[in-house]
Amino acid sequence: MKKFKQFTFIFLFSILLLNCKKPKKPVVSDGVYLAGAKASSANFIPTIWQSGTATELANFGNETIARSIVVSGSDVFVAGDWENTSVANNIAAIWKNGGKTNLTDGSKRANAFSVFVNGSDVYVAGFESNGSKDVAKVWKNGVAINLSNGSNSAEARGVFVVGADVYAAGFENGDAILWKNGVKTILSTGSGSLAWGYSLFVYGADVYVAGIQYPSFGANLVAKLWKNGVVTNLSDGTDRAEASSVFVHGTDVYVGGQDSTYAVVWKNGVATKLSSGLSSAFVSSVFVTTGGDVFAAGFETISGKQRGRVWKNGAVYFTEDDESEFTAVFVKE
Repeated sequence: MKKFKQFTFIFLFSILLLNCKKPKKPVVSDGVYLAGAKASSANFIPTIWQSGTATELANFGNETIARSIVVSGSDVFVAGDWENTSVANNIAAIWKNGGKTNLTDGSKRANAFSVFVNGSDVYVAGFESNGSKDVAKVWKNGVAINLSNGSNSAEARGVFVVGADVYAAGFENGDAILWKNGVKTILSTGSGSLAWGYSLFVYGADVYVAGIQYPSFGANLVAKLWKNGVVTNLSDGTDRAEASSVFVHGTDVYVGGQDSTYAVVWKNGVATKLSSGLSSAFVSSVFVTTGGDVFAAGFETISGKQRGRVWKNGAVYFTEDDESEFTAVFVKE
């Protein structure tokens, strides 16, 4: 009997050790879509993930990335840019269910940062150079609409559509900008130097823009949120911080970004650190489901390698094994 008890204990302990050696990789539900880039040899390839499975969108270039993703019905739309070996410049593009449509021809430098679907219309925010300055643009169904006149460099980083109103956020000549139907509003006038708008969300009559600003020359970047043009500082300037994404859910406003080396989500101005801070981590995109689950996507440097990472409600949810970055998350419910 004593030998049997010893054998039983050793057997159970061995099973426990086997189970503890390697934690199971979290499984991403079918409704979670990610966009970003994955390393392949010396190149980064624009990539999307569904259920944790990566699908490459193109196979050229060194600075190539999928930057935004939206699912509408059974269609998956991705905005980003890629390099063609026959031209010198990045080409802004949109992919629909893996099929690529170029928005620019590669004769001038261009990037596509954000995609938004409104009914049968597809909007993409970005820029294309005119040869000397970057021109902020929104493409509607592939047709470019200039938001800036080309006299100063400008970029549109986010687009949001409500009814017939088209909103875009970005920057021009060092100022954070909000465009509504092509009309420009400067958000950062008189509040410091060099500001950028990165993301926007429209909820009812309220327009939110997340971005960054240098309060003065040589100072640390400050993460900022503008609501209807009124600014709130999300960081105090002690360390470098960025606000890269905003999402509104009911009365709660979520902003993703970075503070010092921490990946951070601010909820109503209160920061939650998602990473340890021992290495660099960043939240590029935030999405909140109707049930209130908060998904944050970005990257964390692990063992010296940058790896795409998703957090759900503050806990690590999914990590890409290969060198990578997640730039956007969308949850289909």
